[in-house]
Amino acid sequence: MLQSQKLQLRLSEQRQALNELVAKLDAAETEERAALTGQIDGATKELASTEVEFRAAVTDEAAADVRDLPRDAEDRELARIEERAAIVNYLDAAAEGRVIEGAERELNDALKLKGGQFPLRLLAPSGDGRIEERASTDTDIVTRPMRWIDRLFAGTGAQRLGLTFDTVPSGEQSYPVTTAGGTPAQRGRSEAIADGAWTIGVSTLKPTRQGIRYVYNIEDAARVPGLESALERDLRAALRERVDHTIFAGDSGANENTADISGFFDLVTGGNAKTITQSNKTKPAETLQAFLALVDGLHAETMGDLNVVASVGANTLWGGTIANAAADNQTLAAFLRANGMSWTVRAGIADATTNNSKMAAIGLARGQEGTGVVATWEGATLVRDVYTGASKGEVSLTLNTLWNWGLARSSNYAKLTAVT
Repeated sequence: MLQSQKLQLRLSEQRQALNELVAKLDAAETEERAALTGQIDGATKELASTEVEFRAAVTDEAAADVRDLPRDAEDRELARIEERAAIVNYLDAAAEGRVIEGAERELNDALKLKGGQFPLRLLAPSGDGRIEERASTDTDIVTRPMRWIDRLFAGTGAQRLGLTFDTVPSGEQSYPVTTAGGTPAQRGRSEAIADGAWTIGVSTLKPTRQGIRYVYNIEDAARVPGLESALERDLRAALRERVDHTIFAGDSGANENTADISGFFDLVTGGNAKTITQSNKTKPAETLQAFLALVDGLHAETMGDLNVVASVGANTLWGGTIANAAADNQTLAAFLRANGMSWTVRAGIADATTNNSKMAAIGLARGQEGTGVVATWEGATLVRDVYTGASKGEVSLTLNTLWNWGLARSSNYAKLTAVT
């Protein structure tokens, strides 16, 4: 079994164990929650470490596959001739003014070179894909490419929020939702039932494009093994993270309004737009009350129905604020968890909790499926262009995705903002 396959199995086991711990945390009694929280932190770190090992194993195995590709009969025969040929025989023949013979002539014939020429390939170092560097001494220093450390990206938060991901066909996508209806009433014998009023709404999503592009030189690809594969991995990871970031923060940088994306904190308004003042944000009861107000018995029946994605600033505040130093030195975070609340942290929302800082995005789980949709048209497309920059030895990699998102029923979503 390949190392990457072993690590993939370990990743599956670690994810299952982490999910079981999270499920236990939601149902745990107050005295058990602190221990479970520590176990969850440890399991999360182990999972992240294994992810790094897995990516490194995939990279190493891909490079090994390229080195071990079987050569055809012609290549094998040419390699055998090269082993018998020597540059010194070419030099001797040139000095004596005679034609080359033996293995050297066979090699020239195979490569269709004239008698007075010698193949430059004999000057190339042989080996198994290693990079050789000449030091200033007589010693050859061999450098082997080890594991490739990919760029680190923020974790995604849209799925934690409860958004639905759809792969959709060509065309604009419509999402109808019943927004209001009648109320049943008791009636006696032969008593008529009045017509009930009902309304529906339709949310429409049109495709917009988000993309990323890299250009590299063929010299760099030859010098650095695995360069193109690493760039492709980076393209995919960057696009995945940026789409998720755009869902929370929005993006209006396109040159036409139809390509602009509204962020989560802009779309959530009205009664679910909760605020907490600067003086109350460090107080346990007031902070808990801001979230308890969302447990309305309709969209959420318990604190466990709140899918909370916190900002870095909010998480730092809750974890670093002592709720009651005189009693037990319990942090505000521990107080919130003890009362049934849990959350994940998303980078890029807000690093502080000053006035108007975004503290948390919340999804309300009851009846949430399909109320917030992230639509992708035919997935992402990677284009490798070796022609446009061919005269300069350049290759471009362009990754595009057509996507959009929106809230069909915004009452299933809420936000918490710090105010004065």
